[in-house]
Amino acid sequence: MIVESNVEIPSYDHAGLVSRLGGRAYIERPSSHPAIAKVWTCRGPLENGIAHRVLPDACIEIVLDVAAPEHPYVVGPSTRAYTVPLAASAEIVGVRLRVGACIPVLATHAWTLRDTFQPWPLTLTYPRGASAEECAHCLEGWVGHREPSEVDKLTDAVLRANGSVASAASSLGLGERRFRRAFANDIGLGPKRFWRIQRLWSAMALKRDSPDLAWGEIAAESGFADHAHLDREFLTLTNGTPSDWFREFTA
Repeated sequence: MIVESNVEIPSYDHAGLVSRLGGRAYIERPSSHPAIAKVWTCRGPLENGIAHRVLPDACIEIVLDVAAPEHPYVVGPSTRAYTVPLAASAEIVGVRLRVGACIPVLATHAWTLRDTFQPWPLTLTYPRGASAEECAHCLEGWVGHREPSEVDKLTDAVLRANGSVASAASSLGLGERRFRRAFANDIGLGPKRFWRIQRLWSAMALKRDSPDLAWGEIAAESGFADHAHLDREFLTLTNGTPSDWFREFTA
């Protein structure tokens, strides 16, 4: 089972900065702005000094702490899992950009943000004592109605080709080098890594929806060679096992 691309990258338990908080304190909504996939807020109280593990994904997000909205960050597409410290009672706001929105919104190629979490100065004025929703509206206003680049043909091609870059490029009449460059510029990941991450999220979504399904069956349904192959990909991409992830997800 390969996840079909419709430009917005799937976020099964939530992609980006807060990929999992035990299902609590996280709220998201759609946006009318074409370059924004979702607007979300994450609220405490949380365990003091929690180190939150973020799973790899192809999302780019602009995030800020409501207590200090003048210091936003940009979270780039990630090729591996990493941890982010969250303070107790933290209130975080974010906008998740659509694939292809990096260049028109942030004026940089997506690959320059790969595996980064960095301060990103924005010219924004927030109301004094702004609420989370007011901060979110300010971020949406800053993004404006910029149109994302048309990249669905790139993601669709690599998903249809089951990760074969040569086949994906050929299907679009492109050479491999040009295809890789376009993919990195607009999406931030290499096409093969993108496909591997999508396949992993597909397996996690299947386990979420069918918790009694054995991992071996999930591996077969999600396009892995066998259970051992699924285990190796989990270890490479998340620094853990499938059982580790599911235990965290259901905690």
